[in-house]
Amino acid sequence: MSNVNSFGNILFFTEKLLVPIGIWPVDDWKNTLWCYIYMFVQCTYFVMVLVKNLLNPEKGSVENALVLSNGGLILVVYCMTVLSKREKYIKLLDYVKLIRKPEIRPQEREFLINSAQEFKTIAKGSLSVLASAFLIRFILPPIEIVYIKIFNNENIYKLPPSMAFPASPFLSIDILVYIFETFMRLLMLGSLVAICSIFILTTLHISYKYYSLSLNLEFWEKDDNSIVNGFVKEHNKIIEMAEILNEIFWPFFFSNCVVSFINCSLCLFSIMANNASLKTSIVELPLLTTGMGQLFFLLYFGDRLLDASSTISIAAYKSEWYTKRVENQRKIQFIIMRAHRPQTLNVGNNFLVASIYLFSQICQKSYAAFNVMRTTMTK
Repeated sequence: MSNVNSFGNILFFTEKLLVPIGIWPVDDWKNTLWCYIYMFVQCTYFVMVLVKNLLNPEKGSVENALVLSNGGLILVVYCMTVLSKREKYIKLLDYVKLIRKPEIRPQEREFLINSAQEFKTIAKGSLSVLASAFLIRFILPPIEIVYIKIFNNENIYKLPPSMAFPASPFLSIDILVYIFETFMRLLMLGSLVAICSIFILTTLHISYKYYSLSLNLEFWEKDDNSIVNGFVKEHNKIIEMAEILNEIFWPFFFSNCVVSFINCSLCLFSIMANNASLKTSIVELPLLTTGMGQLFFLLYFGDRLLDASSTISIAAYKSEWYTKRVENQRKIQFIIMRAHRPQTLNVGNNFLVASIYLFSQICQKSYAAFNVMRTTMTK
């Protein structure tokens, strides 16, 4: 049962991680207040970074501002969705918190073990990339500050490019600004990881429910009306939860795709620019891989949910449903017809389907935008 309950345990840990920053939908006015405060802080940070870099005449300042701060906009979109759909969100998370069954079939156990291992692998890879990106952003600004103030006295008032806010020529104030920016970036990255973990675990759980129902349909033998009614009710329940998942996360998907498109284009432009330094390439490369990696994992699990929902009609058709009573045959036919329409997660309100194909399209469009910027900016 340890593998079976691993989803619920990780969700419980994620809940404890998200409650302090106010984006877990607990029915409590204090958490609601924290959620509004968090949104205000992220919006303020984004505006200040953008204004500072718009006023900064240095080349690449606007691109740097967008790459550094647009993760906050994704979190604001998520917080607004949670506040507007709090009851549905709590209902969805209560549905997927724990899987409790007296008996687990070998096929189900294998599915759960593979899913848990897949999640662990992806989590390790994501955290490694995020850690490398954060460490680079953490190490470079102090080195720049010390270099500017000690070894480059004629440019003592020049701001370090890695810093988003205007800093004082005094070292102590620079460090305070740097600590605040580091905290904001760490909070942003940690929140994005936690939200992605919730989405991935919820999607895996609903995929497991689809897989379990497909096994019940495929190996169904007893011609009992109550069993068939249970199949219909369970299928409707899974579809309802998948629709709630889509309703809650489609704004998060849409904002993530837009931000990833912008980040990929701007980071490629910064790396491939003719006068790009080694330091710029080192800074931008982790940001590029982080954004695209996160988007790939989200769209990959959306693709998995689509595949899992399509197994229902195949499993029902493989069973000997045609040998059962006419009343039960009609119900199974209804399940087959409903399952012919696969369950999809949408990017935007039924605008695009979350899948690996969409990820390839975003990569192609980002590269095309990068070529346009390179052509126009180098002339």
